Amino acid sequence: MDQLCELDELDNPISILYVEDSTDDILFIEIYLKKVFGAQFTLVAVHSVGEAKRVLYQKCFDLVLLDLSLPDAGGLMGLQSLLVSFPYQAIVVITGMDDVRLGLQAVKLGAQDYLTKGHYTSDTVLRVIRYAVERNRIATQLMKMAHQDPLTGLHNRSGFMNHLKTILPQSQRRNYNIALLYIDLDNFKIINDTLGHEVGDHYLRSISKIFKASTRASDFLARLGGDEFTFIIQFDEHNSEEPLTVAQNVIKALEHPIKIGDGQSIRGACSIGIALWDHSVGSGTAADWQNHSLELINRADTAMYQAKQVNGSSYQFYDEALAHKATEKQAFLRGLRNAQQQGEFQLFYQPIYCSRKSKLIATEVMMRWLSQERGTLDPGSALNQLGDHELIISLGNWIIYESCGQFRRWLDDGLMEPESWVSLDISPAHFLNPALADQIYKVLHEHQLPTHHLRLELAESILMKEAAIKQLRQLKEVGISIAIDHFGTGYSSMRYLKTNAVDSLIIDRSYVQNYLHNRESQSSTRAMVRFGQTLGKSIVAEGIDSEALAAALSELGCDYLQGAYFGTPASAEQIGN
Repeated sequence: MDQLCELDELDNPISILYVEDSTDDILFIEIYLKKVFGAQFTLVAVHSVGEAKRVLYQKCFDLVLLDLSLPDAGGLMGLQSLLVSFPYQAIVVITGMDDVRLGLQAVKLGAQDYLTKGHYTSDTVLRVIRYAVERNRIATQLMKMAHQDPLTGLHNRSGFMNHLKTILPQSQRRNYNIALLYIDLDNFKIINDTLGHEVGDHYLRSISKIFKASTRASDFLARLGGDEFTFIIQFDEHNSEEPLTVAQNVIKALEHPIKIGDGQSIRGACSIGIALWDHSVGSGTAADWQNHSLELINRADTAMYQAKQVNGSSYQFYDEALAHKATEKQAFLRGLRNAQQQGEFQLFYQPIYCSRKSKLIATEVMMRWLSQERGTLDPGSALNQLGDHELIISLGNWIIYESCGQFRRWLDDGLMEPESWVSLDISPAHFLNPALADQIYKVLHEHQLPTHHLRLELAESILMKEAAIKQLRQLKEVGISIAIDHFGTGYSSMRYLKTNAVDSLIIDRSYVQNYLHNRESQSSTRAMVRFGQTLGKSIVAEGIDSEALAAALSELGCDYLQGAYFGTPASAEQIGN
């Protein structure tokens, strides 16, 4: 078991496990220990290496005294076996009078020191045992520092990898299975960016305590870095439900609010991927076990990303179909990142017409990926589903900068009216970024573009989030106008629809396109238009694909019309022409 045991101080009784098949030798060494340490030691004797392992799995000892002439593991075999299972255990070997060279070989393999039968003296026993314990204590402390996460006190990535590659071959020998739980905290980046790194660190420490309380003593818990954690769980065929139970316990424990100071609290959430390791699978060299470890990690990671597709805390077991799907998504993400670096993105603009003036009044920006391998794609919805917030924000900032610059050029060329605007569909992840308002202000200032020329389109459901309301106020203070996109397909906060925080409602195309032929769509659309007019909001109807539909929606009272009838998305040059 590749774990670090805390050693008692040398002033406290030293605990010793003596592995010796001779009762006389056990009594003999006990006499010497009493001479040297008095009552300041405890001795447990076993008669074989196999028995020693069973004891060591249950209890930590300061020192193991190991005879090298045991019936079940003669010579250096017993030492090698113990070091594989307990690499941090202090071991002093005991050799026969004619086996001094064997003792030296044992030290080279990893034993702390050796004693020779028949050559015991009080000074020798005291020196060897004390030095062995002290050297191992220092080595253990250094190893612990190397394998411990300083923020949470959990094992770190190095400790996790070391334990995993050790426990897999052990599971095969001891006939138990392994489950790896890969855990990613939901929305941690938003917490960190919004509330600060100090609160983020406090949140991680609190989460770590919750994880510890949700697992068994035999489970191995590590923080890989950032907001990623792993559990390694041992179970046999009679307890196959253990991985699921642990995952459910973790999710349930996170339902309780976590206090972060000043009377504030956060409700935690996480996504858990679970990969199982059958002890009957795998064998070979150390390199083979390293590959098995990496394979298990990749499977758990794949399952975790699938769990992230579900809103709220959830878990997902790995399977091959999910793996294939995840591989495709990862390839898509890599392609998007490369496309950004290689300049394969292009902005297109769809006209928005004013029904009263019968002329172009605005444009909506749409990004397209001109991929050499995949053709022309709209990556927006797929990118939001994949959840790469860093890439979403990076591309969103690029769209804001480029579209505002283009609109400034249109104004300078007299191609847009003074009351015209450019409309951007902004993702929830980008909208919740605390730096968004400052970013927009800087872009508008650089392009000398008045704020009324920019409108942001938001998903209806985002008004249900408290963090979004704060962002909404900041943007309104700057002077940015806000439109609710796909209105009628989600849930909105009536409280904020009734205020000046929202300027416009965009009726979803699913209602508009069925307006002429479906009574239910007609009544729903009329109700939404009347509702918006009552609140003093301008109304946009999207999905207009015919002259008859344009006339009907204009007569109904829609202020602005958008759709293929007025023009499909076109390049900046085409719009200018």
